[in-house]
Parts: sequence; C-alpha cells; structure tokens
Amino acid sequence: MPDLGGHEYAGPLAGEGFQLKWQDASLADFLGRIRSMPLSRPGALARQEYLDILAYALQKNGYPSGADELALATISAWPQVRIERRRPF
Repeated sequence: MPDLGGHEYAGPLAGEGFQLKWQDASLADFLGRIRSMPLSRPGALARQEYLDILAYALQKNGYPSGADELALATISAWPQVRIERRRPF
C-alpha cells in the first residue's frame, strides 16, 4: 500500500505493526523478507531496488540515515545490526 500500512496478504512496512513484528530482527532478516517480493515473482527486482525499499522503509519508520547509501558490500555486517522498536511510535 502507498502508506506502507500493509494489506490482507502483506504486513505493514511502517508504523507500530512493523516495529512489533521486526523488533530485534536483523537488517539481513528484513532484507531477506523484502527479497521474497513481489509474491508473484520473488527476487524479480534488481539488488539495488531491494536495498532502496529497505532504506525507504527504515526512513518511513523514523530511523536515522547514515552518511553512506546502503550497499551490498556491507551486507556481511547486517546480521549484527538489529531493528529496535522506537518508543513512543
């Protein structure tokens, strides 16, 4: 959905629902989920498009952006990077 609020078959990518679902998950976990989309053609997007979706979802949830663009070159560190629930949302 345009507001990232989710739909019948897709969970929210923004808001408290997102934060409850993904709290304590890693960026690698979240990227893995994003790469399973679209449901009709998992993995059909380019790698950079999936990274852009991840960055957009993090931005919409109020997480601070870094000095550099997300890159696959840094993905080996992503299992250690956890999504924390922001309080209050």
